[in-house]
Order: sequence, then structure tokens, then C-alpha cells
Amino acid sequence: MATVYLAHDLKHGRLVALKIVRTDFDPFFTSDRFLQEIRLAARLQHPHILPVFDSGEGGAGDLGGRQLWYTMPYIEGRSLRERLRREVQLPVDEALRLAHEVAEALDYAHSNGIIHRDVKPENILLSLGHALLADFGIGRAVTTPEQDERLTPSGLALGTPVYMSPEQAAGETRLDGRSDLYSLAVVLYEMLVGEVPYTGATAQAILAKRLSLEVPRIRVVRPAVPEGIEQAIVKALAPLPADRFATAAEFAHALATSVSSPSVPDPMAAEWVQSTSVSSRSIVVLPFRNMGSDPEGECLSDGITEELARLLAAVEGLRVVARTSAFALKGRAEDVRTTGQRLGVSAVLEGSVQRVGNRLRITTQLVDVADGFQLWSARYDRQLRDVFAIEDELARAVVEALKGRLFGPRSQRPPPTVSLQAYETYLQGMHAWNQRTEDALSASVKYFTRATALDPKFALAHAALASAQVTLGLYGAREPGETMRVAETAAAAALAAEPDLSAALTARACVRAVYRWEWEAAEVDFRQAIDRDPTWPTARHWYAVNCLTPQGRFPEAREQLRRAQEHDPLSSAIDVSLGLVAYCEGDYPLAEAEIRRVLDAAPDFGMAHYFLGQVLEGASQLERAAEALRRARVMTGNSAEVVAALAHVEARAGHREEARLLLDDLVTRAQRRYVSPALFGLVHLGLGELDTSVDWLERAVASRSPYAIWLEVKPVYAELRSHPRFAALIHRVGLRG
Repeated sequence: MATVYLAHDLKHGRLVALKIVRTDFDPFFTSDRFLQEIRLAARLQHPHILPVFDSGEGGAGDLGGRQLWYTMPYIEGRSLRERLRREVQLPVDEALRLAHEVAEALDYAHSNGIIHRDVKPENILLSLGHALLADFGIGRAVTTPEQDERLTPSGLALGTPVYMSPEQAAGETRLDGRSDLYSLAVVLYEMLVGEVPYTGATAQAILAKRLSLEVPRIRVVRPAVPEGIEQAIVKALAPLPADRFATAAEFAHALATSVSSPSVPDPMAAEWVQSTSVSSRSIVVLPFRNMGSDPEGECLSDGITEELARLLAAVEGLRVVARTSAFALKGRAEDVRTTGQRLGVSAVLEGSVQRVGNRLRITTQLVDVADGFQLWSARYDRQLRDVFAIEDELARAVVEALKGRLFGPRSQRPPPTVSLQAYETYLQGMHAWNQRTEDALSASVKYFTRATALDPKFALAHAALASAQVTLGLYGAREPGETMRVAETAAAAALAAEPDLSAALTARACVRAVYRWEWEAAEVDFRQAIDRDPTWPTARHWYAVNCLTPQGRFPEAREQLRRAQEHDPLSSAIDVSLGLVAYCEGDYPLAEAEIRRVLDAAPDFGMAHYFLGQVLEGASQLERAAEALRRARVMTGNSAEVVAALAHVEARAGHREEARLLLDDLVTRAQRRYVSPALFGLVHLGLGELDTSVDWLERAVASRSPYAIWLEVKPVYAELRSHPRFAALIHRVGLRG
């Protein structure tokens, strides 16, 4: 279908897989349809989906016509096909884990209306031991409506015969996610047995076997495979879609709960389980499922989840797992006992939300982790305007079921806003803010601004606007004055309406620390925010990273991060910050160990690779540092912060030409958007141009760049400590008298 090249993306300075598509394989093929489908696939953002970077039309090819192309990240790991050629059969637990990861990717794509159509080992890449499903949507992109209604000359619809579902092989026009599910089951069968279940000399022969023969027994070849796993695969390979699992998530759940052999661990439990002690009064509110198809329903279901967790966190003596850890499990179908073990909770609250017009249906259940039995369940059919009352009623029922302290016999909190439209807009903003990409953060600012316009006294919306602006500033995505002053104003508006609102105090504290450099005032705000809500991990996290660590108060920072971990045990951002603290202390072995632990659980977390690169540079392991930063560059979407760090390391390693090219990239970028002067200072420092480096750092301090707070403690600046102008910069930031 395509010729694949390893290419250098000149615009973004990165390696990519460039695929130039053949257009001569089908007379009905149209470039418009191809580009439309590729654009849809490019919207998929999931840890186990290899994204599409770009696509378009080039000049005339050898066969005439326009050349169609698309680019994807270059992955240094091999494909599952290459792994199977070497090993034939994979260890059972590893095969299940990889299948589970692909199932997660498929379930996410199916929920967004996209079917893969060509799931096979060649399209499953292995990066750091984890699965990445490639070429999503390409099968649909090169299949025209006319072709959907007929067979290709080979007698088979587009795809790979041995992995195709019977309905796809028969050329049926309407396929759904169950077709991909069949293909995944074939792949899992092959990983366990060493060959696919059905083979034949022609596509027609393979299809005939599928429809007439039973699935060959797995346990005859591989007795170590649990019987429940074999039954799940057989069901997924049913000839009729109606006889298979309804979704990829159901298949994944069946795999996770069918492991009966003690020697074969739950593939998902192995990824995250920690030795957390279970508290008898602890709960996690798992993300409620959106039963509708509209994005607003997703925002509403996520918002109700977060609001319930916030209400329950206010109950004295009840520990509630924070949002990051709870939402890390979103879309994962697993046994509640596994969830309880990895999060250290005694109960799990889960449910679903369905919105039809202004009608709302919420179903929910509370499950005891110890035995997996329901403690309580309920269904609510109400008008959307009653959402606040439903949240209160749900929270009360949960506390009652846990036999804990109620909010009060007849008390009811006032709704956070008088405007339902403002509340919905706020939920859309929270949904965007929690994605933490630059585009999503910018979108969240628009939502929060609109929510505050709809209800100027909506304290939560003002606080969220402040947090979003602070986050954009901390990421270096906007000019500091543009973001921090708006954040300051928004935090003030929130505190005027609700003087002890923890989120607003935390946002104001960040502004005072990283922009105003009012360290004592910032600490007062942080401590007040923590006193107001000791269970909210973000306050402790930002206090540790943005206030204590820049001042060199490492033991206190570490203690705050440990406390934050208690309430958010799956937060990679909190975990990696422990490595940052150790790095600033100069303890490189400890820093590397902390960051490696994060990468073992979340190998695609770009910022962990970024911090690892800095740690390895500090330990004078420059080639390994550059390798880590190159990975970070891909995973963070070519972040300017990572590009500068890579240029610094390349220069120190003697690769000055590469460093200059990266510097040119930053210069070009700065002509279009804000790039912190501190990043240019870092590159020139690596090049040994100390005076130029200090020139740029002086500009960074003058513009109050958030990067300025690291000048005193980051080892990378050690070479400048004796420079006559550098001490004055530290003094201006207020870090040393």
C-alpha cells in the first residue's frame, strides 16, 4: 500500500516515518477520501496508538498523478512481527499484557467512531516493551465507498486475510469494532500458539475454514495457558459478530479476570500494583462512563466524577484517591480487587452517565474491594438542572453505605453556580485542562473565561481559570506577564467569592513564587491551601516543586511530595518530581532510580525522559542523556524546553553542528511564538559562550520567566556560579541575599 522511508522533518527537527501511498492499486481510489480519513485518524491521542503527525499531497509520482503521504513518529523498537519471527511464542503474561494494551487502544478508537480494519503483528510496534498500534484509519482511508460494496479482484476486501474477520473477508459494507476485536484475538492466539488459527492457500479457503471449523485448541499446544483465557479467545473468534464480546474493553476485562493459574499474573496488575496498605475508610471514584456519543456528555460524566470525589474528600476520616490516579484507570476494565490493591482503598465507586436533551440518567454502584460484592447501587432519572442535587444525594448515599459520618441530617451545600450553562462550560474547561497539552490548555482558558462571564460569582471557574493560566506560564507556552497577571486577577476574583478556596490559593501562591518571587507570601498561601484541603495533592505538589525546591529546601519538598503520593499514588508527575528534587541535590543515582521507576510504569511519559536526560548529563553520561532527550522530544511534541536541553547536551558532547541546528530551530520558532530567553541561555551555556548565556538569562529574569527560579539550584548552571553577573541574577530572583 505504501513505501516507507525514515525521514528528517525539517520543520520540527525530528525523525519520522514517511509513508508515500500507492494510488494505482484501485481505480476507485480518491485522494479526497484518503486525506479526510487521515485527518480523522490524526485526532486519536492514546498512549497505545501511534499518532499521525501530518499528511498531504506532493508532486507527481513515477506513475503520474499526485503523491499522497502521511508521517508518523519514528519508533526505534521493532514490530510484534519481528518479535514473533525470533521467538515464535511469547510468555503468557507478556502476550496478555500486549493484547490488553492493544484492546485499550481499539476501545478508545471505536468510542471515537474509527475502526482500524488491519490489526496484525506488522501494525503493532513495540516501544520500551509496550504496544503501539500503527496505521489507524488507513484501511478505511484507502477503501472507497464503491469498493466497500464489492470484492477486490483477489476475492477479498482490503486487509490481511489470516487476520480479517469473516464479515470483512466477505466484503460486508458495515463493519464495527467487533471486526477489529476478531483480528486482535487472532494476534493473541498467534502470540500464544506460534501460528494463526486458520491458514489456507487462498483467501477463500481461509474464509471457508473460519465458517466451518471450530477454533483449534490452544491448551493442546500450550497447557500453561489458563482455560479462561482460551475460552475468552474462542468467544472473540466467533464467526458471527453478535456472538463475540460487544467491545474491546469487554474482551480485555475477560482476559484480566480469566487468569486462574497462580503462575500467570493479571497483565494489568503487574503494571501498576504497589504495596499500598488498604485503609478501612478509603475510596476511589472511577471515571463515570459516558453512555452517549457527544463530547459534551464526556465532559459531563468526567465532571460529575470529579465533583463526587471533591464532596467525599470533605468527609472527615475518609481518604479519597485523587483525580490523576483515578483517571489513569479510565477505560480499563479490571476486577475491583485489582483496583483496590494498586490504590490501597477499601471501596470503589463506579457508574455511568447518559444525557438525552435535558434528561439525565445516572447509574452507579459502590463495591467492596475485599470480596467484590455490591454495598449499594442506584439509578437516577432527573432533569439536567438537578445535577447538583444528584451529586449531593449520591455523596450522601455513599457515606451512608460506608457507615461513615454524613454531611448533616438535612444540610445541603449551595450549588457552586446559579447558572447551569456556566457549570456545563466549566466542566468542558476542566475536561480540556486535565489533558495538559498546550492546545487543550488554551481551549480550557476560553471555556473558563466564558463560564465566569455567565456567572461572575462562580468561584470554582475563576480558580480554574487561574490554574490554567499558571500552567501555560509554567510550561513556557506564553509570555509570563500575559499568563501570570491574568491568573492573579482570576485568583483574586475566586477568593473574593470564596476566601478559603484551596485551588485559588494554590494558583495565587504559584504566581507569587514563580512570577513575583515573593517567597514568604507564596509559602503562606500554599500552607493555607493545604490546611484548607490536606487531601488535594496539587497544592502539595506545586508547593514542593515551585516554592521549596527552588529555595534549596529539599527535605521539606520531598516530604510534601510523599504526602501528595498518599492521595495520588498513580501520578507520574508527582513521582518524577522526586527525581527532580534528587537531581537538584546532586544525588544523580537516586534521581535516576526515581525516574526509572516512573518509566517502568509509564514508558511514554515524555517529561520523565526529559528529566532523565538532565540527570544523565549531570552524571556526565552525555550520549545516554542525548538519547533520553531525543525520546522526550518525540513524546512531548517537539517541546521548546526539550529542544533547548538537547541542544545543550549535544554541544557538551562535541556535536556543535547538531546543537547549532537545534538553536536555529528555536530562533525560527521564536519568530512565530513565545520562547523563553532562558532556553537560549541554556544552549549558549552548552556551547561554552558564557557571556552570551548570561545575556540571555538577564533577559529571562527581566521578563520574569518561570525558568529563572531554577538558576540557584539546577546543577546545569554550576559553571556560571563564578561569572560576575550571575550572582546579581540570583539576588534579583530573591533566592539568595
